[in-house]
Amino acid sequence: MLNWLVSRLKSIDDVPGHPLGSEADITSWLSELPVVNPKRALLAIDEWLQDPEHLAGQLDAAQMARAVDRLDEYAQPSVTQCWQEILKEARKEQRGTLPTRPLDTYYEHCRVSCLHVFRRLVEDPVLGQEKRLQAKFAARAMHAWVSLKKLAHMSYRAPPDNWWGEAHELNRRARELAVSHIEQHLYRGQDVHTSLWKEYMAGLLLDTLPLSNMTANEIQAAERLSVWIEPRCQYLETQTSLSLFSIDPLANRGPERCREGSCAEGLRYIAPGPGYQQLMQLSKTLGGADNNMPNWLQNTGLTALEIKELLQTMTVHWSPNPPKRGQLRQASSGRIHVVHGLSMVRRMVAASEFARSGRALDYEGFIKSMRSQQGDSIFVQDVPEAPKTPMEVLQLLESAGDRQMMDQWELLDESARGMGVRCFSRRPWHTIGALVACRREDDLNWHVAIVRRLGSSHGTANAGLATFNGTPLCSQVRPSETGGAATLKFQGESDTSGMNWRDAILLSNDADLFLAPPGTYKPDHCVDVSSGGRFRPVIMQSLQAKGNDYELIHCRALGDGV
Repeated sequence: MLNWLVSRLKSIDDVPGHPLGSEADITSWLSELPVVNPKRALLAIDEWLQDPEHLAGQLDAAQMARAVDRLDEYAQPSVTQCWQEILKEARKEQRGTLPTRPLDTYYEHCRVSCLHVFRRLVEDPVLGQEKRLQAKFAARAMHAWVSLKKLAHMSYRAPPDNWWGEAHELNRRARELAVSHIEQHLYRGQDVHTSLWKEYMAGLLLDTLPLSNMTANEIQAAERLSVWIEPRCQYLETQTSLSLFSIDPLANRGPERCREGSCAEGLRYIAPGPGYQQLMQLSKTLGGADNNMPNWLQNTGLTALEIKELLQTMTVHWSPNPPKRGQLRQASSGRIHVVHGLSMVRRMVAASEFARSGRALDYEGFIKSMRSQQGDSIFVQDVPEAPKTPMEVLQLLESAGDRQMMDQWELLDESARGMGVRCFSRRPWHTIGALVACRREDDLNWHVAIVRRLGSSHGTANAGLATFNGTPLCSQVRPSETGGAATLKFQGESDTSGMNWRDAILLSNDADLFLAPPGTYKPDHCVDVSSGGRFRPVIMQSLQAKGNDYELIHCRALGDGV
């Protein structure tokens, strides 16, 4: 980065004995980093970037700019690998905690170091005239700050409290110095030019979207789409009929949707503008085929169909009449038990079915049977007292497994098709689209729900759930032997009964929706769905939703009209 600077100024003096004191010393130090381990490489670079004040005491402005530039440039392949690990983890069926810590730490230290260099360059009597150099470090600082915000959204936590205030302050300072719009490559190998302003605007556009309803992979793709349309979006001092959002560049808060009569002095007004048509055209171009996807969207972890669904979400939200909550919610209270994942949800549904049936857990009869077969010499513990009520039976069945698999959430509000809850803490499996079952403490039935929103309030995790009417039932599904569509095969999964049945859940006895493992759905294929000892053939019509470990399938009975 500084090669052109060296050609214009006298050579940057070296600092003998300092690991970053010369080009040769920097190259030697970087050559010792563990390149095969990106996290360790970033950790080593962080040792220098985390304390810019100390580094500034050892190097002058030009030397520090050279050192920070080389360190940050060298870190980029490791940064890219860490991003791919996050996106890969987010797609796993059994997802762990997103490995965001290395990037959280790196971006924070990179930001403060680039800011320190930027300020030193501005104050330097010689380098104060080098606008492109100042613009590059200011843009890198903004890029790191925007990336920190994105990581927070991916983990469904609030960005740093001072995020917008810091971003606005850096933007104002860069504008005063006439460097905010200088476009250039921030790093070698970048395909497009960028600037501080472009980085800020892309981050601003991203925050106008419903990020609490998006997965980590969708947030990554949405950011790239925001960068793509940023040159055509609107940022105006006057509100127009096309203005959708407003922001106060002097305040420490993000964008808000415009309301009638919300015009106020000092506000700026944002809209996707012609970029909206870009998104619509891209959706048509994709056509559901992965080979039509642009290169810059291919490593987000989303398929072309999922990108089309994301584009639909973005265009609907950026329309003049965005969707509104369809069901009135009422305040509620109480605790609910919660489990997650298709297998655990089905297990709890089965426990409710058994408890409702009125059958008892006959421990004493089992022990007598064992003794009659093996003699009185068999050692058994004291026979536990049999549960007397259906609720006692249910609680005993629930506690038979790992109790830590069950969470307790606090109910906040309810509607006919949803509920808002407080989760108390964030779990690795807390993701948009996660399948859960929940039960009130005094309810005998477990109910199925899907996580549709994740966020936090006053430092406490919360969630919004989409629920289903009716009482869910345990079921199984297999390729049907009826009709001409019996060619469906379940591959890569062992069946549960030796007859090609796979565990499933009917959302109610008369429902046309069922939950099944991934890979079950094939358009217009016939399957047998069992419940209560009987099965019926149905035609799978559409995929209503899917998560890492389930598919929600809409079906119709065989012989019904289309």
